[in-house]
Amino acid sequence: MKYYTMVKRIIWYLTGTKQFGITYRKMYGKLPIVGYANASHVNQDEWKSTLKILFTAAREAILWNSKKQTLSAQSSTKVKYIALAQAGCKVH
Repeated sequence: MKYYTMVKRIIWYLTGTKQFGITYRKMYGKLPIVGYANASHVNQDEWKSTLKILFTAAREAILWNSKKQTLSAQSSTKVKYIALAQAGCKVH
């Protein structure tokens, strides 16, 4: 019954917000896709960073993600490389 109530609430919300949304417009005949990746400082207790990924098309977000990395790295440079590698996996 709990999930039924949640689904009902989501449908009610979507029905009431039809006029809102993300608008994608052509930019000079092209739709450039740009990706950003970053990782925050290491959590000293677990030695894992938080990964942040953002991809945009026509300056509007089309994919974003933020999660704790599964790997632990010994330097901030390695953390950035891990973030870039995981962002590259999202492109595929």
